[in-house]
Amino acid sequence: MARVYTNTACRLYNTDYCRMLHMVNCDSCTVASRNKASMDDLIRDLDALRALLPEDGIEELFLTNRCVLCKKQEPNPRTCYALLDLGNHEPKREGTNFLGIKTKLRTGSLLPVQLASCDDCKKRFMKLEYVVPFWVAGAGVISIVLLSYRPIREFFMAYGAEVPFAIFAVVMLAALCIGMFLKRSRLKRYAYLTHLDVMEIEKLKKLQELGWFELNEKKRYTKLIFNKKRLRQGVFTGSLKNSASERQNV
Repeated sequence: MARVYTNTACRLYNTDYCRMLHMVNCDSCTVASRNKASMDDLIRDLDALRALLPEDGIEELFLTNRCVLCKKQEPNPRTCYALLDLGNHEPKREGTNFLGIKTKLRTGSLLPVQLASCDDCKKRFMKLEYVVPFWVAGAGVISIVLLSYRPIREFFMAYGAEVPFAIFAVVMLAALCIGMFLKRSRLKRYAYLTHLDVMEIEKLKKLQELGWFELNEKKRYTKLIFNKKRLRQGVFTGSLKNSASERQNV
């Protein structure tokens, strides 16, 4: 469905800044009501953000029918999107810490990034994320159920009142070790099939060279949020090309 923009009085009307914001329509725009000074600040921020991106933008990461996370020569068809936020130290900004003292902020710019993904890659990331909690939670539930059964509990308590608690602790530790072992095993196996570190992707390598970094601390794979649909609006969530099929200025 075409995006219809009707607010000709808006300072951003029919400009690259409007395309950068990629709002659904003028009514949903969150910046149109800003005063002149605030709009000036917004334009400076958008200019600074655009200067920190490759000349051809980032839209190839999500405006594709193929999964960009696949390492296969022929990537799977896109079925969903992976979302992450990147930060950049530029432009330098100041804020206040918990003591109210001015300090330089670590992040001067934020960029939401969408990656076309397939179900296979999504499942791999999900399995890595939940394998340890699954084993620990499962072992905890089973242990509590068994130890709450009176004959079993009394059998172990015959060797000492603390024995059931010791057994519970040993089972939980064993479950944690098994989960971590399985996670390491999957990391090695999945690394041949999927870009577990998304900064390996060519376009994201270019972003990294321009100073962009992942906001979430990463060990051996990127923390991603998966969504069935693309973000409807937001900075650089659409194409900067003025496509008549996508947008209409009235």
